[in-house]
Amino acid sequence: MRFANKILFFTAVGLAAATVAEAGQLPERQRGFFISIDGLQPDLLETLDQKGYLSAARGLGWLHRQGLVVDRATPAATLTAASHVSTVTCSVPSRHGIVANGFLRDGARVSGYDYPFTAEPLWRSAMRQGKKTLVLAYVGADAKTDNRTADYSLAYPSDSLTAPNQTLDWKLADLAVASGWTHSGGGSDPAADLREAVVTIKLNAKTTETRAVNVLIDASATPPAFFFDADKDLTNGWLGELGGTLPKTATVDAFFVEADETSTLKGVKRRAYFRVLPADAGSVSLYVSRASYNNAHPASFRQQLDDANLVWPDYGVKSKKLSVAESAEALSMIEDHLTTVADRFVDLLAIDVVFYYNPLIDSLGHSHQAALPRPFDPTATDEITKAFVWAFQKVDRNLSRLLSKLNSRDAIALMGDHGMDAIQKQVNLGKLLPADHVGKVEIVSSGAMTMIYPAQTGETSPEERAQIADAVGAQLKATLEVTTNGGAAIGGKAFHRPDFAAPGTESDWTKEWQFGEALWVFTSGTGYWYTYAPLTEGIFLDPPALGMHGHDPATTPSMRTTLFLKGPGARRGHVAEGRLIDAAPTFSKMMGLTPPADCLGRPIF
Repeated sequence: MRFANKILFFTAVGLAAATVAEAGQLPERQRGFFISIDGLQPDLLETLDQKGYLSAARGLGWLHRQGLVVDRATPAATLTAASHVSTVTCSVPSRHGIVANGFLRDGARVSGYDYPFTAEPLWRSAMRQGKKTLVLAYVGADAKTDNRTADYSLAYPSDSLTAPNQTLDWKLADLAVASGWTHSGGGSDPAADLREAVVTIKLNAKTTETRAVNVLIDASATPPAFFFDADKDLTNGWLGELGGTLPKTATVDAFFVEADETSTLKGVKRRAYFRVLPADAGSVSLYVSRASYNNAHPASFRQQLDDANLVWPDYGVKSKKLSVAESAEALSMIEDHLTTVADRFVDLLAIDVVFYYNPLIDSLGHSHQAALPRPFDPTATDEITKAFVWAFQKVDRNLSRLLSKLNSRDAIALMGDHGMDAIQKQVNLGKLLPADHVGKVEIVSSGAMTMIYPAQTGETSPEERAQIADAVGAQLKATLEVTTNGGAAIGGKAFHRPDFAAPGTESDWTKEWQFGEALWVFTSGTGYWYTYAPLTEGIFLDPPALGMHGHDPATTPSMRTTLFLKGPGARRGHVAEGRLIDAAPTFSKMMGLTPPADCLGRPIF
């Protein structure tokens, strides 16, 4: 019967193609959208959709109702870098080499976000088959190696090339009276109480190049009004204004072109923005972002972005002076930027496959997950719940913008990379390890996961150092098994390399060691987050982030996420469980492509 159905299906497709040909019409051009919503939490999504909060025409709610949905999809790894590379290569850390957000490789600490990986990603597979690709902030596409290079890409800028942000607190009475300003025809009333200051923006952390921005402050306004300008002449235009009747969440952008001959970014446009923060009476507080830039490939694409002033914004405002709602709004600047770039360039560049990354929900989860009231009620009026509802609706709307020109042949695969766990306490493994462990092992924490390596140098042989590290890990495992907090177990999983096969040697990859050169790996239990701080007193610490991931995906339900599929062959409905490594081969099938060369996943249908 299934064979007969296939015959009928292909016959119908052939008849439809013949009808199009006879009518003299060309079939719609097919495009694909491979989308990551970082930290997507299934239960929040389901509640919001059921209660009608996700109403965008082609957003999250639409996909949840109209697509093929894997309700609980298990990632191969639950740290952002490792999970994204696993998903886009449909492979696993033992094969592609990215085991965490940060780890040791050949004795050196490396970042999982920019370290080379060995498996073929979906964008290279699509390019090899004649498709033009655009990658917007998806982990692993920064043009540093062949595998990390798409036709067009826009990646996160390098922190090493951006100087620190600034929060400037001024008492109005201490500021100089404004002088030398020309402001007739705009800006402020000349008779007002006008003060001035200068903000120095450092363009590049590795150079001495700076730019000065003049700030005119109308102290008689309530709240004070800020005017930003390069030459103190407001009659020829100014950068912008903040304060007065404007909302607190408004920003003013300033653009500069880097000119330092020693800079690797010479000629590249930089963007800094200003935002007024709440302040006491008689004072003003100003947030000045880092001077960000477009880490775009190729150079011609970066130039197009620069020319349009579509320059990557710095990450959200890092200030405790903002409300939760204002902080969430600031965090959304990146996804707004990426959506605008897609809206402008997908058609202009004749893109076939778009890879799109959205960080908002993950950022909010890290900041506030443990403070979110449970059970989740989107009608609740507390500021945390309202911020989560707003964030999901923001993602819903931007996703609908991204998919606004969708046609019936287009393919969509959308997924989270992991879930999010509400963190109550950090567990300081530095105080649970043997007192004499320092110098005997290398320890790297990444999210809720901690890796133990043999010491890289020493008077003993590598074999002896490995034996010592093995004993240290075994002792930590035993300690974690009996350590509790208020009677609750804190331990998650302990992984020991000798218990697993070498990478690439098993047909069942789950039997292979997934953690590179580490000898022991520990993941924390639900509600906890391992860290390594041997110089800090105490075992149980207040966490700097209220949400985290990196727990074992097989045993921690909160680490699972959702996978959506829509396109040719994807029937509407729900599947209870699945794997993220099956997303790329299923997407490839919908696009009529073969999956990546190193793919371990398989099509869902």
